[in-house]
Amino acid sequence: MKKRITNEQLPMSICLLQPTRPIFCTTKNEDGSDHAAPFSWITAISCDPPRVAFALQNERGKKLSHTLENILREREFVVNMPQMGQEFALVQASYGLVNHSCKFDRTGSGREDSICVKPKMMADCVASLECRVFTTIDSGGDHTLILADIVSAYYEENCYDESLWPNVKNYRPLINFREYRFDDHQEHIFIDTTREYRVVVPYEKKE
Repeated sequence: MKKRITNEQLPMSICLLQPTRPIFCTTKNEDGSDHAAPFSWITAISCDPPRVAFALQNERGKKLSHTLENILREREFVVNMPQMGQEFALVQASYGLVNHSCKFDRTGSGREDSICVKPKMMADCVASLECRVFTTIDSGGDHTLILADIVSAYYEENCYDESLWPNVKNYRPLINFREYRFDDHQEHIFIDTTREYRVVVPYEKKE
């Protein structure tokens, strides 16, 4: 029997949606410099035209997302798909800047020019989606919803097949299970995606 969450704990109910698949989002700062930060609340909402929904913390949250500020101003961004091996850079890019002047540099990734938008792509990621905002939704919660068209996309050929499904022999996505926050560090639990298994489900036959 399931246990009901109390009304006081209801804001934590979103944890029941874990694990998540984090991405790097790259944007342009107001001075034209490059910015990169990790996020998880992003999903596809349309195939034709290809569109995504992206939720970012606003001023009603714990801290206004710098990425949100950039997107609202510039109306464009790039979604970059990391893989296993980039866990440390992903978490570190979520921290505030202390000894680095640029979060993009902190990731250690090279830059690649985009074709349709100004933000750079991350060279170390296996795929990148150039996105242009067509509307934003502020429902009064602590996140603002960005709806955007994918205007151009790129991928590492050895990491995907001809239908753009991941090639599991060469590409293992990052899956973030949970996190712990301490005074001087964070610990994030990732799921090892090196094992796969197949499930075959036949159609029901007509009698």
